[in-house]
Parts: sequence; structure tokens; C-alpha cells
Amino acid sequence: AGTLVMFSAASRDETTRGDDGNVKEMGEGTDTPAASPSSDFDSGLTVSECKLLALEACGRHLERVLDAHHLELSERAIDDKVQHSTSVAVSAPPSAGPMDVLHEQQQQQDGTDGQFLIPGSCLDGMLEAASLYGLTFAVQDDADRTVLGDFITEAFATFLGHVRAVLLEKSVEGERERKAAAIERAAAVPKGATAAYQAYDEEDDGEAYAEIASALGHLLQAVREVASGLALPEVGLDVEAASGLVDQAIEMTESMVRRRVTRRFRGLRVQVIKDCIVPFARDAISEQSAEEIEYEEKNGVDGEEGEENEKDGEGDAAMVAAARVVHMVQRASVALSDGMQLFDDTARAVLTRGSAGGASAAPVDTGMIKSSVEKNARQFAVWLALVLEIVAGCDSSDPRRLLDLKPAKKVHADDEAPAPAPIIIDSDVLREDADFAAGFDDEDEEDKAMTLLYDLVAELDEEASESARFDLTLAICEMCRLAERSVGENMSQSISSSVAEDNKAVVKNNSVFGEGPAPSSRTNSRTDVDADGLIKRRFMAAASRVLQLYAMDRGAQAANAACSDIFVIASTQSDALPTGPTDSALQILETAKVASIECSNIFGGERMANPVAPFPDADTDAMGMSHLKARSGSPLKGLQLDVERMFTEAVQVFPHSMHMMEFSRNAVVATVLKVAFKAMIEKARFCTFTLFGYRQMQVDCAFLRHMVLHFVTDNKMADGTNGCKNLYSLLSDVMLNVGERCTDRECVGVEEYYDEERGGLLTPLSVAGAIMEKDEAEVIARFVISEA
Repeated sequence: AGTLVMFSAASRDETTRGDDGNVKEMGEGTDTPAASPSSDFDSGLTVSECKLLALEACGRHLERVLDAHHLELSERAIDDKVQHSTSVAVSAPPSAGPMDVLHEQQQQQDGTDGQFLIPGSCLDGMLEAASLYGLTFAVQDDADRTVLGDFITEAFATFLGHVRAVLLEKSVEGERERKAAAIERAAAVPKGATAAYQAYDEEDDGEAYAEIASALGHLLQAVREVASGLALPEVGLDVEAASGLVDQAIEMTESMVRRRVTRRFRGLRVQVIKDCIVPFARDAISEQSAEEIEYEEKNGVDGEEGEENEKDGEGDAAMVAAARVVHMVQRASVALSDGMQLFDDTARAVLTRGSAGGASAAPVDTGMIKSSVEKNARQFAVWLALVLEIVAGCDSSDPRRLLDLKPAKKVHADDEAPAPAPIIIDSDVLREDADFAAGFDDEDEEDKAMTLLYDLVAELDEEASESARFDLTLAICEMCRLAERSVGENMSQSISSSVAEDNKAVVKNNSVFGEGPAPSSRTNSRTDVDADGLIKRRFMAAASRVLQLYAMDRGAQAANAACSDIFVIASTQSDALPTGPTDSALQILETAKVASIECSNIFGGERMANPVAPFPDADTDAMGMSHLKARSGSPLKGLQLDVERMFTEAVQVFPHSMHMMEFSRNAVVATVLKVAFKAMIEKARFCTFTLFGYRQMQVDCAFLRHMVLHFVTDNKMADGTNGCKNLYSLLSDVMLNVGERCTDRECVGVEEYYDEERGGLLTPLSVAGAIMEKDEAEVIARFVISEA
């Protein structure tokens, strides 16, 4: 390229002008000798084009240097594998000489020093090319500086890309080596294969990262030296362009460190699922099964004795279930504390400079690492809330996957005060965590965590009993409420204490050993992982969704009991009057009782809404006459039923997934009963009722209507609805549907029966109250909540 520049100059000056102004050849009438034959060569290139060719040639040379470095690393890797296999196959000599010891020490030093990962010759070549360019062509104008700047920018980008690929490959190689070591251990001890792989999951890759951190330190040092040389006046590169190279190197170093932090927190996910979530869920299942067996043995549920004592133990079943839930909530609190301890260990390992596996081992500002830890901590908390939802049995809450159907707006009268609007869950809070390390691939850790999670879900679906799932769901709900109050604060305290301890250690070391790394000023700022309240809102949303699931599952249990005998009741042919509520009605209230006691123990407050009101007799039953009864005492006809249906209030049975559910016993029990009563409505639409079937449904609905106030308060809830009124409306709708499908139209709406044996009138409520007059305490204890 230099030769081309000389030829270009000769071609440009081969014609000159004489004293008379005429153009003369060089050497003709001048003191300049005639040009030699070799100087007559015309390259056809300008000086600017020759300069570009020179820089392009230097660029190709630097690319060859990077290719040579890649080959060198490959050969080094092959040599390391050969040496490793040889050291395994051949036993060590009985004694080693001084040279052998020196050679071994050198190998150990090379193994921990990552300088060989950085192609320093490429940086040296870049500086040499720029220096020669500046000294040879005397860079003065902006055009030359632009050309030189473009060359440095392109060459340095290629260099950084090569270093980035090498370091990532080194990280992956270290992971493969750890996996191979685990397989080797598992093959050596077949019975310990599980332990070997578990050790692989738990062990840290700090040694491999220490080598990468050392390489990053050499990288920053080398780039700073090159940038200082490029900023010299003799080279001619702008100072801003030279400092930009250091900024790019720092940015790449910080991206590698952020990747390291991200990977550590991905590993934390695996640890939390494996060491906290899975043991908690499995213990909940096994403990529940053991208590069931103990309870059955105590009450004699099996065999002939069990048939006699089965009803005697029904009254205590709710108390046993409630006590079991309380114990399970305590275990959930312990599991959450264990998870926070794992987070604390991870944060301290990352933020401690003396830790070989910590991100602070890299030559970057600790404040940047702290910011990265705070970001990953927030994402870990959001991920933990999602995991708890999945373990409880909730579906995906991500608005990008969930079709949100808004509830219909209610039309209020002009003089009616609008009901308070429910608390809406922000859809952004429920968005599932996307990859928070764009450009990096950590699928192994993520797949490992999700595999463990979905294996647990499959295990719960297969082995957990129905009561165990109820207990687990309610315990996870309380776990989310506890996390809402503590997780964000605990994370902030953990990060702050870790940084403070690290800064104290740095100051102490500097006072003992002299100058050293100074503590970062950015680490002294106040740490608040949940400054915007995202973590609190996410856990509160998770608790709401899990509690909704519990209420709907309990409601489904009550609905199954409610619908189990409706077909039989509807088709029963008899002229006799019902003698009391059916067992299906008692089972509905029994389920409501269990839910009421469990939620009272978890959320606090009274176990029941009100004591059971006395059932009136037939003569004084003013309340027993339903609004379905005609004023004249005549049966309701089709038109009257249609009018009654027009004034039936629409009730939202199932809670909306985007509405925050009230954390109270009253709201949960109201939802349970609403689901059961709605199931009765839907089931009745598939039946045709006889006279006896209609009367029996009247007795059941009157009994349930009377017992509603025992479970649900007659007040407005947080969503603005009145639970009692909603339940009354649903029971009225049950009888409307039953009446429309009754074969004996004359009995529809009639709520007075003549009892020939007694010689008087009976009402559905007086018939239902007969169960309280019987001396059967064990039956009453099934659905009545005691004050104790």
C-alpha cells in the first residue's frame, strides 16, 4: 500500500510548468533530473484511495490475528482434554522433582488466569496500524480523522465480538465439564446417580467464572492502554472516540456480569422449587393422608364399627380439617422463610468481592452489580408468585393468554346509590416474566425449574386427595399474603446488608494492605426493591386468585352434593308429605361449615355469622310463606311465574379473575353457597318434577334459606353486593325453575300442606325445622357451627 502511495505521487507530479508557462516534461528545461523508467508507472489510484487500501490491509491482518487466536484456543482445549484423560489413566509418580512442581504450579496459575482468552496482539496491531497511519500520512484534516476513526471503530467491534464469543464459549464449556463430571460420578457409583446429579445442581461454577472475570480484568486494562495510545496527538484520533472504546469494553464487561447475575438467579429458581416448594407440597399431602388414617382409626370409620360411628364423627371432621389447615399454614411460612434464606445466600455470594463465584469478582462497579441484583430480585419475586399460583392449581393469568370478559354493567335507578366498584387487578402485574437477559441463552436453568414445577403439579393431580388440595390451596393463599407483607422488605434488607458488609471489608483491607478497590458510591444509596409496590400487588393478586380457586372448588364440592339426589327427588312418586330436608341439603351446609371454620382460623374473626334462628312452627310461620305464594293462596300460573322471573335479581356467582377478592370468611362462604345454589338451578332444568318432588324441593330451599344467616352476614361486602340477598335470589330462582317443570301445575306456589295425621297445616319451613326437634345431636353438629 505504501508503494501504491509513492506511485500515485509520481503520477501526479510527472508534469510541471516551465518559466514561460508552457507545460514541460519532468527533466526538460528544469533542474529536476528526468524521471527513471520505473517512475513512469501510473497506479490509477488517488492518495485517499491508497490510504483506504492500507487500512483495509491492516483490517484483514487483524482478522487473521483473531482467527489465529481462535485456533490457539482450540488447540489449548484439546491439550487440556488430553492431559485430563492422561492424568486419570496414569497414576501419579511416587515423587516429583522441583521442575515437575514448578510446571504444575505454572499450569495451575495459567488455569486461573484468563489472560489467554483475550487476543492482546489484536489490540497491539490496531494501535500499531493507527500509529503508523498517523505518522506516515500526518493526519491533519477531518477527512483523515474520519477514515481513521471508522477503521478503529470497525476493528474494535470485530475484536469485542470475538472476545464476547470466546467468553460465552468458555462459560458453556465449563458447564459441559461440570455435567461430564456428574455423569462420571454417577457411572462410578450407580446407586448414587441421583446424589451425583443433585451435587451437580448444587455445586457452583465459581472456578470457571473466576477465569472469565480475570479475562475481563485484562480486557479493560488492555483497552485502556490502547485508548491512551490512540488519543496521542501523533496518532490523530479524537479523544472522544478513544474514550468510547473504553466505554464499549465496560459495557460488554457489565453485560457479562449481568448475565452472570441472571444465571445465578435462574439457579436460585431451581433451588427454591427443589428445596422449598416441592418438600412443602409433598409434606402437605403425606401429612394429610396420615391424619386421615389416624382419624379413621380413632373414629372407627372402617368395618362394622365405622358404619355405626361414621355419623358420630361427622361433627368433629370440620374441626380436624381446620386444625390441619392451620398447621399447614405454619409449614408454608417455614417454606417461605427457607426460600428467602436461599435468596439471601445468593445475593451475598453475588455481591461479595471476595467470592470467586460472585459477580463482584469482575472488574466492574459494585453499584452496577447491585442494580442488576435488584432487578433480578424483583423478577424472582414475580416469578415466585406465579409458581405459587401454579402449585395451587390456577391457570395462566397472563393477559396476553387470558381472554378477559368484562362483567355487564348494572343499570341503577335514579334514586339508587351506585354500589362501590370492585378493586381491579392491574393487568400489567399479571404479565408472566419474559426473558430478562435478552441476547443470552439460559434455557437449561429455566427448563430445569419448569420441569420440576410441572412434575410437582402432575404428582399433586395424581396423589393428592380432594381434602388435601383444599388445605394446600388455602395454605398457599395465606403464604402469598405473608409474602406480600415480607418478601420485598426482606430482599431490600438482604441486599443492603450484603453491600454494607462488602464495603466494610474493602475499607478494612485498604487500611491493612494499602490502596485497593474503593467502595462504590452508588452502593450507599437506599435499597428498595419494591419502590413502586409491584411485588406487593403481585403477591396480593396471587392470593386473591388462589382464594377464588379455593372458594370455587369448595363450591363445586357443595354443588356435587346438591345435585346428587335431584333426579331421584324429581321422579319420586308419593302422596306422603316430606319429613325433612334431604341429606343433599345437609351436605351443602356441611361443606359451608368446613369452609367457614377454615377461613375463620386463617383470616380471623367469628366462625359463624349468626347463631341458628329457631324454626317457627306451622301456626306461627309468617316467614315460611315464600314470596312465591299468591296472596289468595291459589297456585301460581305461567304468567305469574314469568312476572316473578322478570323481577329476579341477576347474581354474579363466580368471582371475576381480575377482581380482588375480599379476604374474609363471609366472602368465601357466600361464594361457596352461590356456586351450590346455581348448580341446583342448572340441574333442575334437566328434570321433570312430580308433586312430591316439588314439595321436597320446597322444604330443602326453605331450610337452606333459613340457614343462610347462620353462615353469611346480611351486610354489603367489599364488592358492593349483599351475600344474603344474592343467596335468597338464587333459591327463589331454584323454585321458579322447579315450578316450571312440575307435572302438577296446581301445587306450584302452594306452601301450605294439610297433614291428615296431625290434623293441621304444615309449611315447608315447619317441615324443615323438624330436624332440629329430633334428638339427633350428631346430625345437627354436621351443619351447625358451635361457638367454641
